[in-house]
Amino acid sequence: MSKEVLLDVRHLTQQFHLTKKIKVKAVDDVSFRIHKGEIFGLVGESGSGKTTLGMALAGLIKASGDIFYKKINMKSLSGKGKKALKQKMQIVFQDPYNSLNPRMTIEDIVSEGLIVHYPELSKAERRQRAAAVLEEVGLGAEVLRRYPHEFSGGQRQRIAIARALVLKPEFIILDEPTSALDVTIQAQIIKLLQDIRRQRNITYLFISHDMKAVRAMADRIAVMKDGKIVELNTAAQIFTAPQNDYTKLLIEASL
Repeated sequence: MSKEVLLDVRHLTQQFHLTKKIKVKAVDDVSFRIHKGEIFGLVGESGSGKTTLGMALAGLIKASGDIFYKKINMKSLSGKGKKALKQKMQIVFQDPYNSLNPRMTIEDIVSEGLIVHYPELSKAERRQRAAAVLEEVGLGAEVLRRYPHEFSGGQRQRIAIARALVLKPEFIILDEPTSALDVTIQAQIIKLLQDIRRQRNITYLFISHDMKAVRAMADRIAVMKDGKIVELNTAAQIFTAPQNDYTKLLIEASL
């Protein structure tokens, strides 16, 4: 893991209105850093705020506070700068059944981002890049003309990963990427993500409620409860000497 800070999150807060008068903070004054090449785990129960945090980092929802990517405040970006950042930061969603457009072929799904970020590429060049990245995730060019409904959950998640990888990102947010899959397929997807990380030196934010999955993936882990990070340490320290009672409960529940 590099000492270089890739993502620096400062006092991030995201709140929503429960009623006209009552506001709830889904993310409450959260600060942390992610280093280049690191797998940073974010764990907590459903409703803890971890997915909201991931969506805020990806720019999919608005939040107050500051997010610095390579020392550049994302708030200062507009136009070409924002577009370039979106190419460098990708997200893989939890549900592979709903995250892929059922009316699009796999070729169109995987190469869609290339049209936006690499408009100079021909259709043949886009197809070639899509085929190469599908091969990388364990599928291949033979699936290009097929549709999402023809694939299992694990295969669909591989397609979703390929869609992110085709843009050659530096940072990928993985939002519960294995939670909709059975245990055997979960292990395969985790191994695939680990292999890709080694080959491409990609940085991950791995969001999950599954302590076993986070333990298998993460270098460091942040534990989130009620919108706050209650503990942040190396994976080894979190699992061998947890300091927070909530962390202890999560670990005990996973054993």
